[in-house]
Amino acid sequence: MTGREKAAGKAEPPGKAAPRGGQKQRTGRFSDTGPLLLVWSGQAVSLVGSAVLRFAFIIEVWSTGEQASAVTALSLCAVLPQALFSPFAGAIIDRIRKRSALQIADAGGILAVGLLALVHFFGGGLEPWQVYPATVLLGISAAFQLPALTAAVPLLVRKDQLGRANGLLAGARSAAGICGPALGGIMIALTGIGAILVIDLASYAFALIGIRIVRMRGDKVPEGAGAPRTKITAEAVEGMRYLFRQASLRDMTVNFCVVNLVMVFGFAVVQPMVLLKSGNGALAAVNSAIGIGGVLGGLVMAAWGGPRNRGRGMMLGILGMCLAAQLGTSLVGGVVGWCAAMLAGAVLMTVVNTSMQSIVQTKVPHEWQGRVFGAVMFLSQISGPLAMAFSGPLADGVFEPQAADGSGVFVVLGPLFGDAPGSGMAAMLFLAGVAGIAVALWGLASRSIRDIDVLLPDIDDETEREGGEKDDAVRA
Repeated sequence: MTGREKAAGKAEPPGKAAPRGGQKQRTGRFSDTGPLLLVWSGQAVSLVGSAVLRFAFIIEVWSTGEQASAVTALSLCAVLPQALFSPFAGAIIDRIRKRSALQIADAGGILAVGLLALVHFFGGGLEPWQVYPATVLLGISAAFQLPALTAAVPLLVRKDQLGRANGLLAGARSAAGICGPALGGIMIALTGIGAILVIDLASYAFALIGIRIVRMRGDKVPEGAGAPRTKITAEAVEGMRYLFRQASLRDMTVNFCVVNLVMVFGFAVVQPMVLLKSGNGALAAVNSAIGIGGVLGGLVMAAWGGPRNRGRGMMLGILGMCLAAQLGTSLVGGVVGWCAAMLAGAVLMTVVNTSMQSIVQTKVPHEWQGRVFGAVMFLSQISGPLAMAFSGPLADGVFEPQAADGSGVFVVLGPLFGDAPGSGMAAMLFLAGVAGIAVALWGLASRSIRDIDVLLPDIDDETEREGGEKDDAVRA
């Protein structure tokens, strides 16, 4: 036993922190996994309500003219505000308690859906154009939710449980993808959008109550909260500077930015492609298959914890996702083939996303996680809205007409995809998959991404090493 161990007395087992001052540790209102499961259940219910509303929005805008650009514009209204506001949301999250940040996100959802409900019930009904600004407000709310939830998870579970906890939360998001389209399709037919708005309001309230009840270990206002602060914009920039000082985190984020650019270009036209080829029922089935795949991926991560080499695992997951969800979906015909391909892609997407989240949670100091995760979301997702902005008009104005005429790229691609409605969008999905495979291979060739777990130590290990060096200096 070393001198430090003798001074400390009997060593604690790995993963178990010693109580401070010899006092018995307080576990709060819940113990072990209680807080996580409470947050998880609230978020699961809220996500189901939101998924039902999103499906209703898609059907609402598609019914105005059956244009791919209308559906992609709706997706743009959801994703662009989330990407743009993420750095500022991350800076705010690092200023306050994580529980407070989660409450802000749920309260924002209640506000947006509540305004829609007022317009619908007291303003003579909901007009299709009003869906777009409401989606923008929900996107701003989501900009707070994901960074806050990711930063809160380390306060709910031990470090060795992060992969499993992220898997459970990812599974909840995907479960919403199963229930949302099915319930949305039924409720649109039977009750209309009014009942859907009420259900979504109730689901947000349920999630908010869960957050109000739970206690998170170590959740406190950061030190110096009362001192003069820099502007939110400056703190958001600090998160980006921290990210770019770490070569592996920087390269991983840049890779994700390019991946999202090429993959979203294809995924943005999946919904209008399915609607054009097979109708509302097929879209509900495909969306449900994506949800099932996400749940399976979440269960796999909850049981497995994720790949040991997370950098290599992420890149292999992206490679498999491009092969299955993009090349596979573009080439197979019919609802069964689409569902199988998208299900496989959703399983891999969950592994990729939860691995990325656990990397940020273990490599970045907790007081920086809101800003850094906000920066990661901004830089990795900002390319998605750009792809969405171009994919809809290109589908309606270039690829679909070329497929029907057998001109342009369909001189080569025509034998693969034919000339039926939706063939142009299938070709877009195929080309996006080819580009995504190239980006994944670039990530595998980059040591800074592939070996991120080796090159960038966990923050706990680094802190312990620095503390040991300070102790040695004091003894000297």
